[in-house]
Amino acid sequence: GEHKIISCYTACIIVQETMTTTPATNPLYKPDENNDNSTINPNASQLGGAAAAGAAAGLILGGGIVGAAALGVGAVYVATTKGTGGDVARSTGDAVSKVASRAKKIDEEHHLVEKTKNATIGVVKSAKALDE
Repeated sequence: GEHKIISCYTACIIVQETMTTTPATNPLYKPDENNDNSTINPNASQLGGAAAAGAAAGLILGGGIVGAAALGVGAVYVATTKGTGGDVARSTGDAVSKVASRAKKIDEEHHLVEKTKNATIGVVKSAKALDE
Protein backbone atom coordinates (compact mmCIF):
# COMPACT_ATOMS: atom_id res chain seq x y z
CA GLY A 1 0.00 0.00 0.00
CA GLU A 2 2.40 2.70 1.19
CA HIS A 3 5.15 1.73 -1.28
CA LYS A 4 2.68 2.26 -4.14
CA ILE A 5 1.86 5.76 -2.85
CA ILE A 6 5.54 6.62 -2.60
CA SER A 7 6.16 5.15 -6.06
CA CYS A 8 3.29 7.17 -7.53
CA TYR A 9 4.55 10.33 -5.85
CA THR A 10 8.07 9.70 -7.11
CA ALA A 11 6.78 8.96 -10.62
CA CYS A 12 4.85 12.22 -10.61
CA ILE A 13 7.95 14.19 -9.64
CA ILE A 14 10.18 12.45 -12.19
CA VAL A 15 7.69 12.75 -15.03
CA GLN A 16 6.97 16.37 -14.24
CA GLU A 17 10.67 17.23 -14.18
CA THR A 18 11.42 15.43 -17.43
CA MET A 19 8.37 16.75 -19.27
CA THR A 20 8.80 20.40 -18.29
CA THR A 21 10.85 21.29 -21.33
CA THR A 22 10.56 23.82 -24.10
CA PRO A 23 8.78 22.71 -27.29
CA ALA A 24 12.14 22.55 -29.09
CA THR A 25 13.50 19.99 -26.62
CA ASN A 26 10.27 18.14 -25.83
CA PRO A 27 10.30 14.83 -27.77
CA LEU A 28 6.50 14.67 -27.70
CA TYR A 29 5.97 18.11 -29.23
CA LYS A 30 4.43 18.02 -32.69
CA PRO A 31 4.77 21.18 -34.79
CA ASP A 32 1.43 22.54 -36.04
CA GLU A 33 2.47 22.40 -39.71
CA ASN A 34 2.61 18.58 -39.49
CA ASN A 35 -0.63 18.33 -37.56
CA ASP A 36 -3.28 16.22 -39.30
CA ASN A 37 -6.11 17.89 -37.32
CA SER A 38 -6.76 14.69 -35.35
CA THR A 39 -4.20 15.61 -32.71
CA ILE A 40 -3.38 18.71 -30.71
CA ASN A 41 -0.30 19.95 -28.86
CA PRO A 42 -0.93 19.77 -25.12
CA ASN A 43 1.49 21.58 -22.85
CA ALA A 44 4.24 19.80 -20.93
CA SER A 45 2.28 19.86 -17.66
CA GLN A 46 -0.69 18.18 -19.31
CA LEU A 47 1.51 15.51 -20.90
CA GLY A 48 3.54 14.91 -17.75
CA GLY A 49 0.47 14.77 -15.55
CA ALA A 50 -1.32 12.41 -17.93
CA ALA A 51 1.75 10.16 -18.04
CA ALA A 52 2.01 10.14 -14.25
CA ALA A 53 -1.71 9.40 -13.86
CA GLY A 54 -1.46 6.54 -16.35
CA ALA A 55 1.65 5.17 -14.67
CA ALA A 56 0.01 5.41 -11.24
CA ALA A 57 -3.04 3.56 -12.56
CA GLY A 58 -0.76 0.86 -13.94
CA LEU A 59 0.91 0.44 -10.55
CA ILE A 60 -2.38 0.44 -8.67
CA LEU A 61 -3.92 -2.10 -11.03
CA GLY A 62 -0.99 -4.39 -10.36
CA GLY A 63 0.66 -4.16 -13.75
CA GLY A 64 4.08 -3.48 -12.26
CA ILE A 65 6.64 -1.54 -14.25
CA VAL A 66 5.37 -2.82 -17.62
CA GLY A 67 1.76 -1.92 -16.83
CA ALA A 68 2.78 1.47 -15.49
CA ALA A 69 4.83 2.22 -18.59
CA ALA A 70 2.10 1.04 -20.95
CA LEU A 71 -0.64 3.06 -19.30
CA GLY A 72 1.65 6.08 -18.97
CA VAL A 73 2.48 6.05 -22.68
CA GLY A 74 -1.16 5.40 -23.55
CA ALA A 75 -2.29 8.36 -21.47
CA VAL A 76 0.22 10.63 -23.20
CA TYR A 77 -1.05 9.50 -26.60
CA VAL A 78 -4.69 10.06 -25.62
CA ALA A 79 -3.79 13.53 -24.30
CA THR A 80 -2.65 14.48 -27.81
CA THR A 81 -5.97 13.52 -29.44
CA LYS A 82 -9.06 15.65 -29.97
CA GLY A 83 -12.36 14.63 -28.43
CA THR A 84 -13.68 13.69 -25.02
CA GLY A 85 -10.91 11.21 -24.23
CA GLY A 86 -8.24 13.78 -25.03
CA ASP A 87 -10.06 16.43 -23.00
CA VAL A 88 -10.25 14.09 -20.00
CA ALA A 89 -6.57 13.11 -20.31
CA ARG A 90 -5.48 16.77 -20.53
CA SER A 91 -7.69 17.78 -17.58
CA THR A 92 -6.34 14.88 -15.55
CA GLY A 93 -2.82 15.86 -16.59
CA ASP A 94 -3.40 19.42 -15.39
CA ALA A 95 -4.77 18.21 -12.06
CA VAL A 96 -1.96 15.68 -11.48
CA SER A 97 0.64 18.29 -12.41
CA LYS A 98 -0.79 20.72 -9.86
CA VAL A 99 -0.86 18.04 -7.17
CA ALA A 100 2.71 16.99 -8.01
CA SER A 101 3.90 20.60 -7.85
CA ARG A 102 2.25 21.02 -4.46
CA ALA A 103 3.64 17.68 -3.24
CA LYS A 104 7.12 18.69 -4.37
CA LYS A 105 6.83 21.98 -2.52
CA ILE A 106 5.66 20.20 0.64
CA ASP A 107 8.52 17.70 0.32
CA GLU A 108 11.04 20.53 -0.07
CA GLU A 109 9.69 22.09 3.14
CA HIS A 110 9.32 18.91 5.21
CA HIS A 111 11.67 16.37 3.52
CA LEU A 112 8.96 13.68 3.53
CA VAL A 113 10.59 11.46 0.90
CA GLU A 114 13.88 11.41 2.80
CA LYS A 115 12.11 10.76 6.12
CA THR A 116 10.01 7.97 4.59
CA LYS A 117 13.09 6.42 3.02
CA ASN A 118 15.00 6.53 6.30
CA ALA A 119 12.03 5.10 8.22
CA THR A 120 11.69 2.27 5.70
CA ILE A 121 15.39 1.47 5.96
CA GLY A 122 15.05 1.43 9.75
CA VAL A 123 12.09 -0.96 9.63
CA VAL A 124 13.92 -3.30 7.25
CA LYS A 125 17.03 -3.30 9.47
CA SER A 126 14.89 -3.99 12.56
CA ALA A 127 13.08 -6.83 10.78
CA LYS A 128 16.39 -8.35 9.70
CA ALA A 129 17.74 -8.09 13.27
CA LEU A 130 14.63 -9.85 14.62
CA ASP A 131 14.95 -12.55 12.00
CA GLU A 132 18.54 -13.35 12.99
